[in-house]
Amino acid sequence: MNWQQACELPYYGGNDLGANWTRAQTVFKLWAPTASAVEVRLFATGTDGEPGAAALAVHAMQPAGQGVWSAAVPGDLQGVYYLYALQFPDGHQAVVVDPYARAAGANGQRGMVLDLDAAAPEDWQADARPQIPAHARAVWEVHVADFSADEHSGVPEAWRGTYLGFVPEDTTLDGDGRHPTCLNYLKGLGVSHVQLQPIFDYATVDETKPGGYNWGYDPLNYNVPEGSFSTDPYHGEVRVRECRAMIAALHRVGLGVVMDVVYNHTYHTDSWLERTVPGYWNRRWPDGRITNGSGCGNDLASERPMVRKYLVDSVLYWAREYHIDGFRFDLMALEDVETMNAIRAARRGADPDVRRTLDRRRHLSGRRRASGRQAGPGDPQRPYRLFLRRYPGRRQGQRVRRRQRRVRERRAPGRVRCAACRGGLAQRSPRVPPAAGHAGGAVCFGPRQLYPLG
Repeated sequence: MNWQQACELPYYGGNDLGANWTRAQTVFKLWAPTASAVEVRLFATGTDGEPGAAALAVHAMQPAGQGVWSAAVPGDLQGVYYLYALQFPDGHQAVVVDPYARAAGANGQRGMVLDLDAAAPEDWQADARPQIPAHARAVWEVHVADFSADEHSGVPEAWRGTYLGFVPEDTTLDGDGRHPTCLNYLKGLGVSHVQLQPIFDYATVDETKPGGYNWGYDPLNYNVPEGSFSTDPYHGEVRVRECRAMIAALHRVGLGVVMDVVYNHTYHTDSWLERTVPGYWNRRWPDGRITNGSGCGNDLASERPMVRKYLVDSVLYWAREYHIDGFRFDLMALEDVETMNAIRAARRGADPDVRRTLDRRRHLSGRRRASGRQAGPGDPQRPYRLFLRRYPGRRQGQRVRRRQRRVRERRAPGRVRCAACRGGLAQRSPRVPPAAGHAGGAVCFGPRQLYPLG
């Protein structure tokens, strides 16, 4: 699908995509303008391997205008799992998890109908974001599992490495009462915000087996918390409740929460998003090849209207329903400027707390550099370079970083240029033998990472 074809698809501006639950009925809505038929399939469990697994019903969805398919299913469906099955004019079929799913079963293979109020921890309505002035902000990054996984952390064993590992406020090393750990330690560290490495549902950890680990930069379900951090990955409401409990615990001790979000790519090229409208969600070259500015092989086309809407909706959802205080955008350079401005502008129609969260000057940050260093037509950074041509103001940030680097070089006696790392700094050290092409006897501080030579 080229740019012109993408622009010809209808835009839907409503805020009701996904499974909209009430006790009387649930209305399912999916944007899939190129599909010829869609149905919603209901299940008793999130996987076929669980006790009581059964297919409950299949309901045909009807065109509702603007590319949306809709089905109203009567009855209280709280806790029921579902999938969409799509058929296309060329005969191919696809089964997908709802891109707007708010909860999911184990490993995110089925969405779940959710009553958000029923998935609230105790006193959730009383949770309040801490008001921290700009000059007092200091951000500390952590992975949810790393925070409390150690057996000496003082956290109850069932909660180690999970969202609930953040909840106890009085933990000490082996329970000795003298050496604070986890949240008890963090509240005296002197930071103002905790930046959580990705907590949305990601693809590379088997949630049904203990001990799995990944940083989480491999998105599967953007609006669902990761199940491996919950005490029960099989029941979708548990991960929602426990993720909220973690955020509330951090707020109680005066700490803000920053969420690391990865809207620049998906883990699978054949993602749920791409399956719903084939050719639309991934950014492509004119010859149809998918761009690779992220280094992951499947960049999201944020410049397309419904992709942009999806990103805005997702950020607003996390800010509103999880009380997130700020967002760090991984590889922000791969999101176009209009999309980032749209996210900021969306705060104008949000409640005051969400407006404060989405003020870019305060709470939005990102890694700007795209991956890869090639030049020419096959350059995986070329989409980013094209953005720079269109928005030359972005280069100012690069100029600032170059000036800062030159200042560091002038103030770093004993450091020399390392030609093999394209101008990275190298610190002379008698402990490291010379390596071919690098500054002799040096540890190279390259542009991307520290790595010893020899």
